[in-house]
Amino acid sequence: VIVGARTIEQLDDNLAASVNYIRDTIDLPGGSFVTNLMSLRVDGSFTTKMFLNAFIQYNSTTREVNSNVRFNVIHHPLSDLYVVYNEGHPTTGAPVSRSVAVKLTQMLAF
Repeated sequence: VIVGARTIEQLDDNLAASVNYIRDTIDLPGGSFVTNLMSLRVDGSFTTKMFLNAFIQYNSTTREVNSNVRFNVIHHPLSDLYVVYNEGHPTTGAPVSRSVAVKLTQMLAF
């Protein structure tokens, strides 16, 4: 059984947010379990060439909060610069995992 709810809100021309909740009830021959998945997404644009996206999610099965923040600049048509930050934060006291990635794409015309 899957139960879900989703709310999407366009806050203004440059900012949108969504909240999502999914509850799964799984019945198997070896046992049953319930998992909850909650997420928040925020998408913003500063200009037509500069964007920021943030995603935060909690999973009750893994008992972890994960987040992802991506900054994107289009410096030329079909050419982008991405800066991405990821974090996994277990609620069990395990170590936090973090990463930063940078990607540059450049369109070459011949």
